[in-house]
Amino acid sequence: MTCLGCPELTGSLFSARSNCFVDFLLQETSKLRHQYLSSLYKYMQGCNKELNFLAEEQDKIKKQDWSDHMVDLPDVRWQYEVRTDVTMCFYTSAV
Repeated sequence: MTCLGCPELTGSLFSARSNCFVDFLLQETSKLRHQYLSSLYKYMQGCNKELNFLAEEQDKIKKQDWSDHMVDLPDVRWQYEVRTDVTMCFYTSAV
């Protein structure tokens, strides 16, 4: 009796079927584990992209000349809105 690629087994019918079932379960759990790890990898890549983006934005803010009393307020507001929009787009695309 052959089952799911199992070789012909001698012995009782029960042991042959149980061995084939164990092989089947191992294959299925391996496939599921691969899917879960793939999903986790994609999620971690997204997190790393977001962290890199936030680090770049933080550097931009740190490098801004805060001693300048003639700050271009519309430009500062526009930069803030762009950062907020990009961040919100990331979160909404993740959902």
